[in-house]
Amino acid sequence: MSKRKILFIKTVIASLFVSLAPLSTMLYGGEALIEGSSVEAKRIEEKINRGLSLALEAISIAEDHAEEKNIYTKSPIKTNYKKKGNFKIVSGNKEIAHKQKSKVHNLLITEFEKILNKKNNKRSHVSAPKPIHYVIKVEANKPWTRTGVSLKQNDVVKIYCNGKVMPGDFEIVYKNTSCMASGYHFTRNNFTVLPKARYMAAIGRIGNQDAFYIGSGREFKSYVDGPLYLGINELNKSIYTGQPINKRSIYWKDNTGHFESDVYVYRQ
Repeated sequence: MSKRKILFIKTVIASLFVSLAPLSTMLYGGEALIEGSSVEAKRIEEKINRGLSLALEAISIAEDHAEEKNIYTKSPIKTNYKKKGNFKIVSGNKEIAHKQKSKVHNLLITEFEKILNKKNNKRSHVSAPKPIHYVIKVEANKPWTRTGVSLKQNDVVKIYCNGKVMPGDFEIVYKNTSCMASGYHFTRNNFTVLPKARYMAAIGRIGNQDAFYIGSGREFKSYVDGPLYLGINELNKSIYTGQPINKRSIYWKDNTGHFESDVYVYRQ
């Protein structure tokens, strides 16, 4: 490719860059970095990056081709050579190292790299919030354990439970067997705190809100402000009458074992 054509390509690309630079600066340096940026802005950013990269690569290839052509055409001695690996084999067993591509330092590339570096530096400063970690021992002989964790609305909560618990004499069939935090493989229907959850599984609640299943682990977003409680999905109604019992601890009091719960709270 002649120098005139290369110069023409540079001029066209430079004009294109000048027209797109304000838009790129806005996208990289301002509103597109804000969380929740529009999909359209991201598409424009990708198109600009792809177009400029291709253009710069075309200039680099054209210049390398022109310089390489000049090296071999200006030589007063005509030699036959062939390419082998990273070297050119010339008659007489002389090896000439393959020309390394030199980085083009011009306004077009320099300004584009500055914008990219500015975008990457701003993004690197955005770090994810660190969680607050709590370790709570949840005894099986208590209906609820106050964790000391005070949640705020929109807190992201992750809870992991380990350990084993065993029901007492009120559970005739399974009283000599233990279960993990996921509970036994059956339910006690409306007789337990959480009817559809497995019997003796780890459960939780926020304040006086309804209970929810945790099992061996759960992640959720708090929908209210309030203290977090953890407990065991035990009976809270008489299995004979179906009526609530006066002393709620009666079915918990002879349970044994505990769960160790790791609670992670992510707050914006």
